Amino acid sequence: MSSGRSAVYRDGCHVDHAATGTRSCVYGDRASSRTVVPFGDSHAAQWFPALQRLDDSHLSEASRGTCQSTT
Repeated sequence: MSSGRSAVYRDGCHVDHAATGTRSCVYGDRASSRTVVPFGDSHAAQWFPALQRLDDSHLSEASRGTCQSTT
């Protein structure tokens, strides 16, 4: 049964704000000449399903919850 969540969340690629590191997940054609990297918080992660539809792209996702400015 599908949870309705994108692979970013199912595969643990989008880490919690308290995590000390990130987890980069790679999808798509690793031999592609085009690499797409949505980087940021949940706003970046929300684009993952749409970007996955780019047939010949190599997609690397690295996001974390609650990115905040330190200033």
